[in-house]
Amino acid sequence: MKEWTREAVTISELRINGRIASDEGGYHLYWPLSGAKFQYSGQDLLVQITSETHVFPIYMAVLVDRKPVTRFPLLKGTYWYPVLQSMDGSLHEIEIVRETQPIENNGECDCYLTHFRGNGSFRVMKPAPLRIEFIGDSITCGEGIVGACGNQEWNTLYLSPSSAYPQLLSSALGADIQAISMGGWGVYSDWQNNKDRNIPAIYERTCAFTQAGNTPYDFSFDPDIVIVNLGTNDHTAMQLLPESERYQRMTEIEAETVAFMGMLRKHNPNAFILWTYGMANQTLSGVFRYAVIQAKREGIDRSGYLRLSECEPEKQGSRNHPGFDNHRKACDRILGYLKKFGLISSEQ
Repeated sequence: MKEWTREAVTISELRINGRIASDEGGYHLYWPLSGAKFQYSGQDLLVQITSETHVFPIYMAVLVDRKPVTRFPLLKGTYWYPVLQSMDGSLHEIEIVRETQPIENNGECDCYLTHFRGNGSFRVMKPAPLRIEFIGDSITCGEGIVGACGNQEWNTLYLSPSSAYPQLLSSALGADIQAISMGGWGVYSDWQNNKDRNIPAIYERTCAFTQAGNTPYDFSFDPDIVIVNLGTNDHTAMQLLPESERYQRMTEIEAETVAFMGMLRKHNPNAFILWTYGMANQTLSGVFRYAVIQAKREGIDRSGYLRLSECEPEKQGSRNHPGFDNHRKACDRILGYLKKFGLISSEQ
């Protein structure tokens, strides 16, 4: 057995995904599915992570050969966590990703990767054939995938994007991905009608919820495809309004969608922009379909709209959110769309 060695996470063999901040010591992971991807041959591997959360823990997930195998909560402070134990030493593709969205009023919500310890070897991965950015709400955060259908308590325990449609797409395509997603937020307002809590307002910041990450984002990822899944919370907020005000709200949501697509095109000039909606409700489908048409009229080409299948009540997970089967359907529908319009190979 090879001797145990300690390596900084800044070694060149790692591929780092997500909107992050980095320094000479490591990587600050702020958003769901941000983390490290690499090839490794060895029996054992540990990762050192520092977390500064106060109430709700940040969860991490480990994927081996593109499949989730374990997840664990981070303790406050700096600790070593097992990634692999007692393996046979063969070569595997490993991903260590953050499971948890930024949580307001929960400390810095930062997790800081600094070192590995193991008895194996890291290898350089081939460049990914595709880069995809996902923008969304609690559905993109994987809320409800874990936990029983009757579980209603809000807790980071029930957020697991490593089993949600963005990771399913990434695994199917071998893509590098990054996500910016916040449960309860929409394109126009949050689910309680707070118009200051919307994704466009924070999109141009690395992570507006942390002191260190509240800086202009450099948009260095340069995705091939941007997939937006927003609208569920805008629908919920609209239901709180008197019936007489709902039509006006729909026109405002449409206008904000067109404006946000303009922002997406500005910062991602090479990307196809796909707006998706419908996993939790379908009420605003026509609004988003027309908004995409209007965006094209305004010169935002290479864009499209895809209505996703609504989750049947018996297929829901915890907190009345779409369960795994619905996420698999969403992944398959998006794959079909990308193939139909020549955005990926028909063989993928």
